[in-house]
Amino acid sequence: MSFAKSTLVAALYAGSASAGTVNHGKMSMWSSTPDTLVGYKSEGSACKYADKDMGGLSAPTAQTPYIKAKKYCAVNRGMFGGGEICGACYRISYNGDQEQGLGRPG
Repeated sequence: MSFAKSTLVAALYAGSASAGTVNHGKMSMWSSTPDTLVGYKSEGSACKYADKDMGGLSAPTAQTPYIKAKKYCAVNRGMFGGGEICGACYRISYNGDQEQGLGRPG
């Protein structure tokens, strides 16, 4: 997985952060399978909306405008919050670091 530094601003969905809150963290990219988005399973985070077992990007849960437009990412355990932040919206920026492992930068 690639981890790029990101700035996460204003969770717009009812969740962990209030509007105007700035959080700094890391963002993981695609898995080696193009229709499955995951975080490190050992860290307890994985996107189940487009999970391979549910049908990947063809799953009924993956038919939202955000997933269809590929405007989503997986995050590390600290940001995952036990799944409580799934569906939250963030502004994400990429600092230009090169990818590591299976992921792709950007």
